[in-house]
Amino acid sequence: TLFIRKLISVYKHHDPDQALMSTITKLSILSISSIMITLLGPFIAIGFTVILGDSDISILYVTEKYIGSFDVWTNFWCVILSYNIFNDLYNKLFGCLHSKCQLLWTRCIMGKGHASMTRDES
Repeated sequence: TLFIRKLISVYKHHDPDQALMSTITKLSILSISSIMITLLGPFIAIGFTVILGDSDISILYVTEKYIGSFDVWTNFWCVILSYNIFNDLYNKLFGCLHSKCQLLWTRCIMGKGHASMTRDES
């Protein structure tokens, strides 16, 4: 929350740069996605443990390995998508969310009138 408060303060006191705002939005979406997937993994593993119990340890072992591999794989792709060369793929995967987040940022920082003007110009 400290990062968000500082970011809002900077935008309120300075003229916001659309490229900077887009980059911050992109990195925020990718970071939050990566964190959420990482935090979700242990809950899924615990859920499988509760559901299956100790009846089949081999299934639990394989499931935990797949969950760990999926976490590493998604974190890798979040880092890869942060590079500009992968903007087309990022826009296909997160384009709708990105535009909604930018609209939200514009409304929070600049006010509702500026947000509708920005959306109409796009």
